[in-house]
Amino acid sequence: MTDLTRVQLLAAGLHALIALVWVIIARREVSFMRTYQARSPLFVCLRNLTVLGAVFYAVQALLRLTPPELAAAPPAWLFAIWLLGEWALMLLAATTRHLVRYWGMRRDPPTTAWLVVNYGAAGLMMAFALFSPELLAGSAHLVGTYLAIRNAFTIVFFGLAVREMVGVARSGRWRPGAAGNVVRRLDVVLFGAALLGVLAWVAIPLLGRPPPAVWGLVIDMVIALAVTTPLAAREMHAVVRGVFVAVGTLAAASAVYLGGSGLLAPIAAAGMPHLVTLIAIVALTATVASMPPLLRRLVDRFALGRHRHVWADLQAFLATLSPEAGVMEICRQALTEVVRVCGLTGAAIMLRDGEAVSVGDFALEPLRDAWPRGADFDRLPPSIISADFVRDLPLPALEAMAAAEVIGVIPLTSPRRRWGTLFATSGLIEPSPDDVPSMEAFAAQLTLVLDAAALIERTVAVERSLAHAEKLAAIGELAARIAHEIRNPVTAARSLAQLLARDPTAPENTEHAQLILGELERVERQVRALLQFARREEYRLEPVDVGELVRVSLGPLRPRLADANVTVVDDLPADVVVRADREKLRQVLVNLIENALDALTTSPDGRHLALSAATENGTVTLRVSDSGPGVPDDALPRLFEPFFSLKAGGTGLGLAIARRTIEAHGGRIAAEPVAPHGVTFRIDLPSGAR
Repeated sequence: MTDLTRVQLLAAGLHALIALVWVIIARREVSFMRTYQARSPLFVCLRNLTVLGAVFYAVQALLRLTPPELAAAPPAWLFAIWLLGEWALMLLAATTRHLVRYWGMRRDPPTTAWLVVNYGAAGLMMAFALFSPELLAGSAHLVGTYLAIRNAFTIVFFGLAVREMVGVARSGRWRPGAAGNVVRRLDVVLFGAALLGVLAWVAIPLLGRPPPAVWGLVIDMVIALAVTTPLAAREMHAVVRGVFVAVGTLAAASAVYLGGSGLLAPIAAAGMPHLVTLIAIVALTATVASMPPLLRRLVDRFALGRHRHVWADLQAFLATLSPEAGVMEICRQALTEVVRVCGLTGAAIMLRDGEAVSVGDFALEPLRDAWPRGADFDRLPPSIISADFVRDLPLPALEAMAAAEVIGVIPLTSPRRRWGTLFATSGLIEPSPDDVPSMEAFAAQLTLVLDAAALIERTVAVERSLAHAEKLAAIGELAARIAHEIRNPVTAARSLAQLLARDPTAPENTEHAQLILGELERVERQVRALLQFARREEYRLEPVDVGELVRVSLGPLRPRLADANVTVVDDLPADVVVRADREKLRQVLVNLIENALDALTTSPDGRHLALSAATENGTVTLRVSDSGPGVPDDALPRLFEPFFSLKAGGTGLGLAIARRTIEAHGGRIAAEPVAPHGVTFRIDLPSGAR
């Protein structure tokens, strides 16, 4: 065996290994598109690219084994193999340039004219190769001309692809899955190295004499590794497992064949060659059939560190998950188990309303700020794991996914509602694709547990509401009775006091009468509050402009605010509309502003009252903030309880009535402390159109 023959064998083996990697990636892409019905141009281009790469390098492996005497006068079948490789290379260059137009989350798809020029040039090159059968027959002039044109075409198209990659490349690490849609700077470096390798091939004829064959092999391998590594790194799990399984199966079959030859030699010598052939076929078939599943389990367990029974472990965990833990705690426990079982580096769940929880190494904040929520979330495709959804997401959400290095997205959708989305991230080795059905089943079961948790929360809320309603009903009945019993005497006493006040000849009567009037007025206010609290009210809902209503509520109070040196700051955008009872909502605002004014009168300086309104995810949020002394921490939870007041002369019913009014509108009201001092009352109401 000559040195050239050894180089040929080495070249054939290395090209076969590269072809195997491309076959594994192509099989993964085809399986992905078939399973999830992905029709995005990005995945179509990626599938075509990997199939063409597998064909090209498989042809190169075969051509490296061609004897020199056969290459000098190639038969038709050899020319067909060579032509297939040339066509694959030309389409590979055009498809690479096409893929880059979608790679990196770009939103500028190519025009029809661009596609015609791109693939038309490749078609012309394919026609040129088709009508040159004498190239392999030894016509040096034609061979040189064809190679010059072919190499120029390859350099131009790969150069254009690299130039476009430079414009969208980012720093960062390679990641599989959804995170692989980002062009990294290392991709540009490697594709640039491949381009330099092609330029080296162009420069070889200029040397005057051919270099040693090993140098050609080195250049070939540089090009092959440079264009293969970016794709292989994004499918590392499938590549590592596929190569181990293929090589291991081949080694096992070779061992069976070689070992069987020695063991079966006596049978063949005894004149039973057909029996030897049958035994060999059965042994090789059994080896080829049994080795891949075994090798996959061994690679996953020992080389990749993956669990063998993912679904069994997740199912056992679901059996221990209690709906009583609450929605957020259930999500946290589920993420912890998913990260442990699937070997992830981090995971997060983003609920429909924007609440989120993460476990492990996961950059949650960019995703929390950018991911659609509320009504925007409902417009997402229901099965976003298909990965076609990336074309429908706003660019900030895609940027956030890239920043969080998200490799997988699974929707959390139950028969009752769309809960949210589960995101996962991992190192370079992603979870096994075989685990995806288990993860989907786990997500489906998890949403049922979340449904149960929501029902429990609602049941508890209803029970508390009923208990609170019973308490309020009893208080209201008592208030009505008290009001009925004392109102008449108070009215009579008030009439007498008014008579005393009108007697100008008795100064002491006037003084006493004024005292009586003041006290009776205080009793009257308390009775009015009791009656209002006990009365069942009817609400007439209509579109109400919040900014206009706030300004109307402030109008009568501005003189008092000015006398108290209170600075009013408002942030009330136009067209912030709620559906509400205008008068009852105005009473709530007046009550909150008066409370703030009372609190500010006790502040020595820096008296500020701020009112703002904003709409987010279908909810209008109205804030009334003051810079007063604030509310003690132990009093905050009791502010809205009936008959609880921090003011000496307060009835303790104003905020209770305000809460009842807001809840009757389908909203909620809460008090929040403001640093360094002060308090904010926040009102959330459903948005309504005019």
